[in-house]
Amino acid sequence: MKLLKPSHRENKRYLFIKGKDANKETIDNCILEFVGVLGYAEASPKLLKNKKGLILAVNYKSVDKIRTCFLMSEKDIKIERVSGTIKKLSWYRRLRQRVYLMRPYFKCIKWICILALPIPILTFTTCAD
Repeated sequence: MKLLKPSHRENKRYLFIKGKDANKETIDNCILEFVGVLGYAEASPKLLKNKKGLILAVNYKSVDKIRTCFLMSEKDIKIERVSGTIKKLSWYRRLRQRVYLMRPYFKCIKWICILALPIPILTFTTCAD
């Protein structure tokens, strides 16, 4: 069988999903409830598993419909991030974890005046609480 040309392929967006109720059955039911069978067919959702959550691949034209599905449902399902590639999605997740672990906070701000210009001096401490 011949492969499709890149211009004929369906453009996808990848949604990183988290929540207590995030599993295949509840996601499918939420989408079917809100957009129906025709909207489900247009979105063509495919679920990919990840270590930290679920990745849902949908058609790029129906991302807004899928977002509203999860907002309108009473289930605990949240969309953390939308991306065009899976690689960017995993990169964002790793970056966010790294920033959270190494983030300093401002303990105090002192102002000094040199030549009548206020310059803040910041002192940092690590989040070792």
